[in-house]
Amino acid sequence: MSELMEKPKRKLWKRIVGGLAKTVVVLVVLALIARSIINYVAARKMQTAISQIEADGDPVTFDDLDALMPKVDARQDAGRLYDAATVLLLEFDRQKYMDIFHDAMDSWPIKKPADSILNEIETVLHDNHRVFELVDEGAAISNCRYDLQAQHGFDKALKTLSRFRYAAQLISLRTRYLAFQGETEQAVDSAVASLAFPRAFDRQPIIIAYLVQSAIESLACADVIDLLEIAQLDDASLRKLQNAINRIDRIEMLGKSLRADRVVAIGMYRNTFIPSGFSNQMGIYATPGSAYLIAGQLEDQRNYIKAADQPWPKAFEDIKAYKPQSLFGANLAGSLTSVAQQTGRKITTTRATLTAVMIERYRLANAEYPKSLQQLVPQYTDAVPVDPFTGKELLYRLNEDSYTVYGVGENCKDDGGDILDHKKSLDWGVRVRVNHGE
Repeated sequence: MSELMEKPKRKLWKRIVGGLAKTVVVLVVLALIARSIINYVAARKMQTAISQIEADGDPVTFDDLDALMPKVDARQDAGRLYDAATVLLLEFDRQKYMDIFHDAMDSWPIKKPADSILNEIETVLHDNHRVFELVDEGAAISNCRYDLQAQHGFDKALKTLSRFRYAAQLISLRTRYLAFQGETEQAVDSAVASLAFPRAFDRQPIIIAYLVQSAIESLACADVIDLLEIAQLDDASLRKLQNAINRIDRIEMLGKSLRADRVVAIGMYRNTFIPSGFSNQMGIYATPGSAYLIAGQLEDQRNYIKAADQPWPKAFEDIKAYKPQSLFGANLAGSLTSVAQQTGRKITTTRATLTAVMIERYRLANAEYPKSLQQLVPQYTDAVPVDPFTGKELLYRLNEDSYTVYGVGENCKDDGGDILDHKKSLDWGVRVRVNHGE
């Protein structure tokens, strides 16, 4: 009797296990179907976002970025020379010598560094003579297609950027050394080479490279101001500096850097899976969730790029005002506003340095400083350079012992031209001290 009762129980147990197994199979099949649908929708969203970028005529791959640069023969490419120069760099105590020159320039009248220090610097420059030969040869070439190789990862790019910053400081050291030694023509040529050097990042101007480029250009502008105070420059030298500075007044580089960073974003998430019916030319992305997030980021980046392409100061205002719609975009908002702010400051400094050079040309021709910047027109410029934060002409203050050319900064308020203390003032520009003993 007990055996007859156990038999139905076993059948019930088997039915339960069998039902559970079927349920699991159904759930797995449904999950796979759901994942396929989500993958398909995510892929469609990404494909739509990329198609929109292509419709805008913007790059979506590193090959597209390369296509924006003119094709040149390798012998007419300054990039290969710059690359070789940075590889040959020899170590030196950068901070020590930069501090010595800063201390010398802080005094007035300017105090020339001790001969023993200048002898040390001469040794450093001699040890790196091959670096300078390559940099100077590159500066004489109009085209530069240096490959930062950002497509192979940021680690390699960061090491390259570090080498270029190191080289820029070495060139700056040479410029100031030559100025203090009275070798004015060579000092001017060194400054011109320094101003040309950061164009190496034009081919792949990802944001980190763009920021390094801006820092190198700002250092070169500081060298020019030191030259104006240390040396007696003739009009030909000043004209050479003016032309070189004009070439780095490129406020459009902000939009180019945002486009390059978007290429990086696309490249980071492609070639993982490909649903049926989709071309693998662009590739799709790591997970459906990632695809949705990156699609949202691409849309935010598209709007930031539209803002950056506006004339300044509207570009800066639109970047600050834009409210990102994606999680990644929200994380980028603060940093992109900061990058735009730094762009405005760097362009202000560049244009102020350019204006100072024109003021010195005016002084040579007229034996006095101009009373207003309008006196530079049309002899030295077609129009007075403008403050990117206001769209109005740069401001000019002429004092007994110096003159200041400046913009009002992001608060759009004239703080009196106090460009030395940014805790009190947001004015940005250059000050050139006047040597009445000349």
